[in-house]
Amino acid sequence: RQCTAPLLLLYQHHMEKTEVANERHLWALLRANILNNDTKAVLIQYLQLRTGANTFSVEYCYGKDAISGISGLYAVNGVGLQMLRKDIRNYLSSEFYHDVDIQNCLPQIFFYLFDKCKISCLHLDTYIRECPRILEEQSLDKKQVISMIFDEKPEITDKFFKDIHDKVHNNLIPKLKTNDCYLQIWNNTKVDTKNRNRCFLARVVFDIENDILLTMNQFFEQKKWSLAVLVFEGVMI
Repeated sequence: RQCTAPLLLLYQHHMEKTEVANERHLWALLRANILNNDTKAVLIQYLQLRTGANTFSVEYCYGKDAISGISGLYAVNGVGLQMLRKDIRNYLSSEFYHDVDIQNCLPQIFFYLFDKCKISCLHLDTYIRECPRILEEQSLDKKQVISMIFDEKPEITDKFFKDIHDKVHNNLIPKLKTNDCYLQIWNNTKVDTKNRNRCFLARVVFDIENDILLTMNQFFEQKKWSLAVLVFEGVMI
């Protein structure tokens, strides 16, 4: 991975996609009166993007810091398949797309960062390999684990997860702050946020995840595959 953001520059701050969704299913959802108001509003706006039978034109835009590779890539105004719950998204489009997830995305990114900074964290390795078993034994879900890792002062009594948390905050974050790839992210973060370490780590992880998605997008476009939706931690092909 390069320290610059060539893919962000390549797409020049925006990207247009043509999404395919089942209009009959979309109208069925709206008429069923089972959605919350926010989701219903998104689907109504989505209909306004219709360009033909079951096709919708969606634009993705970067934030103001995209030139430095710190920004995310979002559907404009949150209107598109990207922002919908996975079950709704699949109901609308599973007949047209393969939904490809980046398995254990955030732990895998942490693994990459530990390796990049030459830090050993055996418990993280174990968690990635045996995630379902560990979550079941600890009565946790993936979101709870990620929240514990990001939290600067969590109440962790379990030695297994405490080791991962401490390695992240005591060893990894200090090295990332001085790494040329992430120095600009730290400089931007330390002047405008209170929870600096948490925010810095989130921005680094988000930057890498975005880089992964754009690399996947470029790869599949070159292969003439239609990669229409950039979902968080995955894509729809």
